[in-house]
Amino acid sequence: MKRIGIDLSLAALGHFLEKSIGLVVITILVRHIDKVSMGQFFYAISVCSIVAMLTELGTSRHLVRAVAGDTGHAAAHLQQVLRLRLPLLLIALVLVNLSVSLVAPSLSTIFLFCSIYVLAGDLYYTFSATLLGMRAVAARALTGLIGPCVLLLIVPFAAYRQWSLEQIVIAYALSSLLMTGISWRFTLRRVGRKVGGAVTSLRELLGSSLPLFILGLLMLAHARADEIMLANLRNFSEVAAYVAAYKLAEVSRTLIRPITMVFFPIMSATLVEHGPGRYRRDARRLIGGSAAIGLLVAFVVIPLAPFIVPWIFGAAYSEATVITQILFLVTPALFIGQMAVTVANALRLDRPAIGIVTMGLIANILLNAMIIPQWGAIGAAYTTVATESLIAVGLLFVIERGLRERISAHADADETRLSERWS
Repeated sequence: MKRIGIDLSLAALGHFLEKSIGLVVITILVRHIDKVSMGQFFYAISVCSIVAMLTELGTSRHLVRAVAGDTGHAAAHLQQVLRLRLPLLLIALVLVNLSVSLVAPSLSTIFLFCSIYVLAGDLYYTFSATLLGMRAVAARALTGLIGPCVLLLIVPFAAYRQWSLEQIVIAYALSSLLMTGISWRFTLRRVGRKVGGAVTSLRELLGSSLPLFILGLLMLAHARADEIMLANLRNFSEVAAYVAAYKLAEVSRTLIRPITMVFFPIMSATLVEHGPGRYRRDARRLIGGSAAIGLLVAFVVIPLAPFIVPWIFGAAYSEATVITQILFLVTPALFIGQMAVTVANALRLDRPAIGIVTMGLIANILLNAMIIPQWGAIGAAYTTVATESLIAVGLLFVIERGLRERISAHADADETRLSERWS
């Protein structure tokens, strides 16, 4: 328990610093770069994030599970994933920038460096997953701060020197490359260079990781759909206001993401070592605690939003205040959903969870298509509240049903063993 407490503290501190530094950097940018240009920047990040997810194929969560259960072959598991990921990342880099140069050439420079920033940053998560699988939470927290700290040093100087957005995104790309390069070297030294040992084949790797990939991709698409649809149905100014509010919501998730990060391998072990009955009790405690944290965050932030938003983003983002208050209404459901996904992954209920998130994504797109043209960013925020709540309820239903089936099967197996012993 003592180690779990230390890991949770380190993970929470690292994640909080990452998000807080990112928020400080964005605060400086929105006061220096005009609102339309910031909307273009946020749009490029959203598009590139979805593309990065397409190259990830669920391998990061697979690495956590694989390395946690087979630490001695961590280098082999890492090398296997890198052989898959590196070619896909290079192909994605070329295709994204080729497409933008043909469709929207005016955004070519922004997309070029944003794509490097996002894709290189996504490769970092391959190394961080390896570290998490080895329970090296401190190393994960430290390496994850390299990129944000570089930006914290460069962006204030860039604002003082009146750099353009095109110049600033170069700094973003360099920060991501530096973070990933240092993490790559550090992780190799940690796991060793000797590969050897039997690991899963590429087919088995994809069989394990693809459901996780599809689930993660759907969740990312759900999170980014509002921004992309606002850009196409309204304007980049509203994208900037919505993303500003969303950034505040992301900082609040510092309270729940470290818990899911630390408990994912632990919950997997609990299911194997103690059976579904113990797992059910632990899962209910974690989900209930997540809901309580979400309620507390909502009660604190919603009344303070009229003071927080102008102070951070300035008067030009006044409409982000209402959007922030709406988005924080869904914090309890969002925290429940994030913990429920972790519980479902440990139970290997990936496919039922995919069905629930797919329904939420479809509902989000359909509602946005009807609401955004008239209500803009505020309508998109209400759509997020509705669909995140739908996803949370659906995931809870999937988990409860899956646990009932496992408990029943476990009881039948115990009864069979007793009968064989007495016969």
